[in-house]
Amino acid sequence: MKKNDIFLIAGIVVIAVAVLFLVRKNQAVSDPDQVIVYVNGVEKERFPLHEDRLVEIETEDGGTNLLQIKDGEAEIVEANCTDHICEKQGRISKNGDMIVCLPHGVLVQIDSETESTSDTTVK
Repeated sequence: MKKNDIFLIAGIVVIAVAVLFLVRKNQAVSDPDQVIVYVNGVEKERFPLHEDRLVEIETEDGGTNLLQIKDGEAEIVEANCTDHICEKQGRISKNGDMIVCLPHGVLVQIDSETESTSDTTVK
């Protein structure tokens, strides 16, 4: 393992812990009912978790993630990133669950209906 690999892994862990902390802090008690898509920390779209659909998430750098919402679950079924870890994370369905694609800066999160604006920024 090279020095840069260790820094990358440490950075990923720090980001994941910070996001988890923020999600748990703001987590609503109600049932999850929506899928929120963030790209580079900016909320892009919200979709009902109970409506089946296939969504193509495109990033400014040409990245593409294919999000499938089906039977009350969401998953990334295809991505053109280098590591495909987002595809291997599987289906999510519970409030606070998330899928992250670091190469594309995409975060998909399950949440209850607490906010309806699409200009929200993850900090």
